[in-house]
Amino acid sequence: PTLPPDALKAKIDSSLASEHLEAIAKWRAERQDAVASSFKAAALVSIRELNATLPEGKKIVALILLGSYAIGQSTPNSDVDFQLVTQDGSPDAIAPFKEALVRNWTENKLEKLEAFQFALPPSPEVVRDSFPEGYVVVSPDPRAVAALTFETAPAPPSTWTRVRGKAFEWFYTAWIRAWFLGATLKEALSLAPLIR
Repeated sequence: PTLPPDALKAKIDSSLASEHLEAIAKWRAERQDAVASSFKAAALVSIRELNATLPEGKKIVALILLGSYAIGQSTPNSDVDFQLVTQDGSPDAIAPFKEALVRNWTENKLEKLEAFQFALPPSPEVVRDSFPEGYVVVSPDPRAVAALTFETAPAPPSTWTRVRGKAFEWFYTAWIRAWFLGATLKEALSLAPLIR
């Protein structure tokens, strides 16, 4: 919904009010994990239920939980965003899955569900590249979870990695300096006969 320009300032100001921030903090402390957990449980039940009826090649591989619930930043007004990963990348399972999810999600249920209108193929590269902001993989198959999940933060370097990196830096710097010194000497020597 759009706001009239004269109401925009009041809306922004109200979102920064301490009551609003306290409501968000309370939601995250008391409800966020419960909503996310019950959603994931219902999603798993729904995937299993629907996969029992779908032919091979059309089954749901995983559900990708996106947005504020995936990154732990939900508010009382947040919806649950998700996208399906299907064996063939077809969106055919989205509508029946959403029906099963609405039926199976009974605890801590939100009325606001946003399913993407298309599905993704089971390609780790496609999934990772599609959601750089972060996501959670929900699947009854632990192999699918492992294949489609990635850490956004690189692993901290080990001591040996840092020593190797420093040694390479020193060697490369010395090599570049030696090359330039050699080039300078070569040029100076080539000009020496002309100076006499």
